[in-house]
Amino acid sequence: MKFKDVDLAFANLLASEKKGFGEGVPRLKPANQALDLAFLKGKLRLHCRRLLYAAQTSPQALEIGEEDAAEAFALLERKKEYLGLDQGLFLYTNVLDFLSRRPSEVSVEDLQNYLRVYDLHAGDCSLEEQIELLMMASSYCISLTNIGRKEFGIDSLLILARTVGLRYSNDGVKEEGYLSASVFRCLTIAVLLMIPRNRLPEINHVVKWPAHKTNFTVKEWSLRFSRIYSPFLDPKIRKPYQQNLKAAILFQEEEYLKAFKIFRELRFPDSQILSLSPLRFSYCCVFSMHYHGTTAERKFLRRNNLRPSVILERFRKRVAYQKKKLEGEWAILLRHEVALERMQAIHKAYELANRSDSPEKVWAKIEEYLLVVRESLLKGGLAMEKPWMQTQLELLEKRCKSGSRLSL
Repeated sequence: MKFKDVDLAFANLLASEKKGFGEGVPRLKPANQALDLAFLKGKLRLHCRRLLYAAQTSPQALEIGEEDAAEAFALLERKKEYLGLDQGLFLYTNVLDFLSRRPSEVSVEDLQNYLRVYDLHAGDCSLEEQIELLMMASSYCISLTNIGRKEFGIDSLLILARTVGLRYSNDGVKEEGYLSASVFRCLTIAVLLMIPRNRLPEINHVVKWPAHKTNFTVKEWSLRFSRIYSPFLDPKIRKPYQQNLKAAILFQEEEYLKAFKIFRELRFPDSQILSLSPLRFSYCCVFSMHYHGTTAERKFLRRNNLRPSVILERFRKRVAYQKKKLEGEWAILLRHEVALERMQAIHKAYELANRSDSPEKVWAKIEEYLLVVRESLLKGGLAMEKPWMQTQLELLEKRCKSGSRLSL
């Protein structure tokens, strides 16, 4: 129900009055119902957003509270039959119930219950409502993930993918504007690293695959998503986001030379801070090739005068510069600062092992350096870096405890 429905109801009422006021009597109830439904839906939508905003700021900053929705709740209590008349209103009450659950008490089962109800009734809602009803659930899941409820991370991505599929199923750019670059990055890189393959068939329709199709990899799903939805990105920034996925796949497959050749050229014109990530992973690639690479990889490094220490210092300076010059995106910058600590720690550990004739004798000191790395691994997250770091630690420990130096 939209406000144009209210206008239509009043237009019908006024048209009937041309024959006399008495002729308008049968139109009073439909007009009142249209006005009630528009009021209820508008208030519930606003209240849902208030709950989502409350997770990001203080209640005082919102300037509206629970009492501002009280009249709507009272009307809905009095006229419960409205829930059967408008499926959108019915679903807004359901998503509101999900959003109202405390972060410490809400469960994945609560989310699944809401999604089951959504899937049964969303077909009777407008496209705008379908998207909004999913987007609000996804936003709450993301906020829960950010405060440590990691079990909501996978579902937040699956729901977000569904909203993109709805919004851009046809010529979405004309209707919706360009696809958000951060959403695209999330649904390529994060899906590649976080979503188990057995969950992806739930969003097969997003990439225009039949629901029963299961013989594919996460990599194949991510690449197909990129092919379908990258055209909806702003052309000015499209290529780096496509290349970022390609480099991430190569890095995950330990094709460090190929990944490095993409990372070293990669810049995000819409975010200077985000452009720190390719430099960070360039370091990881060079580090692996320097200490554990093939003859061809080490030859490439020598020919291009590439050393881990050089790239690490470049990354340190870039982080320091961004910290001084930029405002906003502090959460991303903080992650890079923490990553710098890990990079410096593992670099010092390898350097000490390499300088020592008997690495096993300095193992206690090496462990001291690696403490910050091990603590990061225990905290979780770091989906793209974690396997790489674990491999570097295992290789270092194996060589040190065998008494052999790192071969360079």
